[in-house]
Amino acid sequence: MKRFTNTFGNWVRGAGNKEGIQIMRKIKIGLLPLYIQLYDDTTPELRPRAEAFYNAVAGAMRGLGVEVMTAPVCRVKKEFADTVDKFFEGGAAGIATLHLAYSPSLEAIDSLCGSPLPILVLDITDTFSFGPGQETDEIMYNHGIHGAQDLCCMLTRRDRPYEIVAGHAGSGRVADAISAWANSAGCAASLHKVKAGIIGEPFAGMGDFQVPASIIKDRFGVSTVRYDEEQGRIDLEMLVQREIADEVSLLKEIFNCSAVDEEMLNKTAKTDLVIQKWIERENLGAFTASFPDVKRGIGLDMMPFAAASLAMSRGVGYAGEGDVLTSALVRSLAAVYDRASFTEMFCPDWEGGSVFLSHMGEMNIAMAAQKPRLLRKPFIYTDIGDTVSPAGLFLPGEAAIVNLAPTKNGGFRLIICKGDMLAVEGKDNFTDCIHGWFKPRKELGVFLEEYGRLGGTHHSALVYGASGAGLEYFGRMIGCETFVI
Repeated sequence: MKRFTNTFGNWVRGAGNKEGIQIMRKIKIGLLPLYIQLYDDTTPELRPRAEAFYNAVAGAMRGLGVEVMTAPVCRVKKEFADTVDKFFEGGAAGIATLHLAYSPSLEAIDSLCGSPLPILVLDITDTFSFGPGQETDEIMYNHGIHGAQDLCCMLTRRDRPYEIVAGHAGSGRVADAISAWANSAGCAASLHKVKAGIIGEPFAGMGDFQVPASIIKDRFGVSTVRYDEEQGRIDLEMLVQREIADEVSLLKEIFNCSAVDEEMLNKTAKTDLVIQKWIERENLGAFTASFPDVKRGIGLDMMPFAAASLAMSRGVGYAGEGDVLTSALVRSLAAVYDRASFTEMFCPDWEGGSVFLSHMGEMNIAMAAQKPRLLRKPFIYTDIGDTVSPAGLFLPGEAAIVNLAPTKNGGFRLIICKGDMLAVEGKDNFTDCIHGWFKPRKELGVFLEEYGRLGGTHHSALVYGASGAGLEYFGRMIGCETFVI
């Protein structure tokens, strides 16, 4: 016999992990053990091995980087209700079910359907080989799959979304799926908690991302907080020279500041500090600034390009032009993955088969290929004067453009574009701006046609380290139509 405990080390090593899936942050998951009272009444000797299987799965999930909440074996309605409540109250981002044997679905279904937490059904068993030469006693330890089928049917009948992964318990494929799903549960949990700040109003006439704040709140749990200009002026006036000097020192540590004089560095530092104080006071997870509304007298010394770039490197979401929706999306990804940034598809490179990514002056500087530079640039759109903005090239490597697009009748669509950020070899004429080239997995024209047919907006997130499967899980968790290009 080839049993679970002999092959389980694959999970810890990540064998079979073709996409490099890993837990980027500690995500708390409740592992729900399903069993049947009948077996305890008639064959109690089965329980020790069933519990050993449960503990081994929990241990292996921890080896993947998941923070696992465990519970006593559940058999009847009250036990399931108590455990599901415990997971929710304990801050779990999702529930993974594990059938230790057959378990009647009606004992668990009400509790699972009554919980808002996403569900992953682990349709896995202990023994690898179950051919004609297997011992018949092994049936009692490996028949949980028909309990999983019972539960999946009832979840479907109740219209309760869930995911399922099936395979031997030691499979690298199963490990990859659990990692991807846990990451997605972390992103979804973060999205539902986001408070997103907005400076000004959404850019007039720019319709694709504009959704009423009430709909964003009802649909995703994202709250919108308006920037208080009076408080901004107070924050600016109350800054002391010591904190300004410390912020300038930080800017010089993070950026190449050789092209910016001390006066502009001081203004940059003061703007950064006002934005930071706003984020901290309101407990913002994201913010957006509409550049036509960044004017004199609102408590900022310049358009906060550097502040936005620094904020993204610290896990705060951002988007331009008053786009609360995309700023919250960036935050939800950044809550789990180290490298997530706001971006836009600007210009197609038909010859190279890639699309040029850029924006006015914002990027997650943790995603820069070299030490980013700060540059003084004219800001001609309002009376606030010149600004200082970062310039840098996005790191090369596997990446995904992720777009959250409103659709008809209040619906939303998550569009996942898989591809690679390209390295730049030789001459680069774009060193004075935010830039990078994304090469999709499909021919560029076909890619852009598919993206256009799906109604993708011109504001997106760029993320490294997220698997396509994981992003699909995320899209379905937040109730979106989900498409991969």
